[in-house]
Amino acid sequence: MIVRPATFADLPDLVASAIKLGNLHYQGDEPTRAHITDVIEGIVGGTSSLTLVMEDGHGTYAGCYLGTLIANMISGKPVSVEILFWVEPEFRGHGRSLLGYVEDWARAQGCTSTVLSCPARADRAARVFEAWGYEPSERHFRKKL
Repeated sequence: MIVRPATFADLPDLVASAIKLGNLHYQGDEPTRAHITDVIEGIVGGTSSLTLVMEDGHGTYAGCYLGTLIANMISGKPVSVEILFWVEPEFRGHGRSLLGYVEDWARAQGCTSTVLSCPARADRAARVFEAWGYEPSERHFRKKL
């Protein structure tokens, strides 16, 4: 698997992943595709974010990570990186390499934790995240670095 920084050319795949994750795990007011696209464009183009795409080595999209640095309100130092982690179903089992890249990057930025968003009812994801050392809370899984 190849992990690389996401570009604006990856936007359609990133939006599709965000919609798939939302359809699988979240209920309630569904944001529009345009709103999701705007949010992801802001993350991809942001200066305090990490956007990654995982490919199978032949250019086939396999998953993504869209992360935003969360800073301490007083010191301004980065504390954690969090938002969306997605691996396409046919590539499940390869997500650890993507998340390893995220954790290394977060450490290099001075973060003390990483946070993955996932509702409690996502049993398979919860088991995987806990096996990787993440601790559950209501809607997130946090790992101290």
